[in-house]
Amino acid sequence: MSPHGSHHELDPAVAYHRDISDLHVQANGDAAVAIRAGRPGQVTVTSSLSWTFGKPAVSQAWHGNSFWLGATCPKLEPFPGCQARIVISVPAGTAVQAQAPP
Repeated sequence: MSPHGSHHELDPAVAYHRDISDLHVQANGDAAVAIRAGRPGQVTVTSSLSWTFGKPAVSQAWHGNSFWLGATCPKLEPFPGCQARIVISVPAGTAVQAQAPP
């Protein structure tokens, strides 16, 4: 914890060495997910989280050959200070479905 009460976590990249047919992403609040073309037969996820009061929640799950990733920052009005930055690399041609609130 910093002297100002904020926290930061940079997680090392997690690599899954398996085939993927589709990627499902759901992000809300101040959570941002970038999707990049990666190596065949590999999915890589890197996350950077920062918060003052409410830690971002990041979930990852496999359902068959489908990979699901969720990133949520709690809304603690009037206190800003939650960010999740996720970078996910999947093989080129992977079907992607993404949801984010307007």
